[in-house]
Amino acid sequence: MSSDCRQIPIIRGALKDNADGRRRKQNWLQFGRSTPALDAAFEYCKRVLAAGAAATQHLTFPFLPTGQVFSHKLILFPLESTDYCCLLISRIHTVFASFFSSTLEDRLTYNPSDCFETFPFPAAFLDSAANDPSHDTTRQGLKAIGERHHQFRAKLMVANNEGLTSTYNRFHDPAETSPDLLELRELHIEMDQAVLAAYGWSDVPTACGYGLDYFDTEDDAQLTDELQERIGSGELFFWDAGDALDFQGQLQAYGAITGRRKLPWRYRWPDAVRDDVLARLLALNAERYAEEVAQGLHGKGGKKPAADPAAGGKRRGRPAKAANSADTGQIGLPL
Repeated sequence: MSSDCRQIPIIRGALKDNADGRRRKQNWLQFGRSTPALDAAFEYCKRVLAAGAAATQHLTFPFLPTGQVFSHKLILFPLESTDYCCLLISRIHTVFASFFSSTLEDRLTYNPSDCFETFPFPAAFLDSAANDPSHDTTRQGLKAIGERHHQFRAKLMVANNEGLTSTYNRFHDPAETSPDLLELRELHIEMDQAVLAAYGWSDVPTACGYGLDYFDTEDDAQLTDELQERIGSGELFFWDAGDALDFQGQLQAYGAITGRRKLPWRYRWPDAVRDDVLARLLALNAERYAEEVAQGLHGKGGKKPAADPAAGGKRRGRPAKAANSADTGQIGLPL
């Protein structure tokens, strides 16, 4: 993890004690308290990136304008640039975040300590790249595709009168064939390609299909041997939307899914590509940590880097922060 990325303050809601809760109840018409640290972090920002602090189906990282009262259920990043937006929305970061986040079905809870602070950013984002023209070109490219995506997604939501959740529910639905949603899918693939190129991993294929990360059937469903074998094998990825819908139709016909219930499809990479990218990120994380150890930035009590799942290590763990890096700020936001 680069030192400059570590120094980005992340503002999160913090639970307060009962006395504070009683005070807020008595003064319910007022804001909970002033937040000078929050104001300082956003002093030069007209907008900031946000993520939900609760379980969510989609990591979307929208921009929110400053100068307003933010909910305590938000994680806020004082980042205005669309190169960060492009990187965080990309499947590269989503793969890393999904692995280290707690999950409920297909929903995850984004934890900045595990998903952002330990994420190995591309070299173009490091301090050492500040005066490198090639890295500047890389970031300009990320900004360009990130801005295209941001503008297109915003216009799409306005045109459809839909929020992010509804938009991305349609994004992942194999039955969705509207031109605007197809273009949004292509923009995500372009962002993936740009981010992979920033890592020097242009050899990674970016084609996507429709997969199920989990699957539950009705207890009384009578499935054919072929369907049972497919479900048991875990082969629940389909390159073609028609094949995914045929599979869903068979399950409905045999009572495995009932009513208006839909399967939790994800428009994503196949498992082999996802696992390859995760392994590369974990290896880069370990490499960066080893470099920091060699520079004397970690004491004996420092935490180890994130472990490679292929090696049977723990899923969690992050390298300790450099001694001169800023701690993550936790600020209770007024409601």
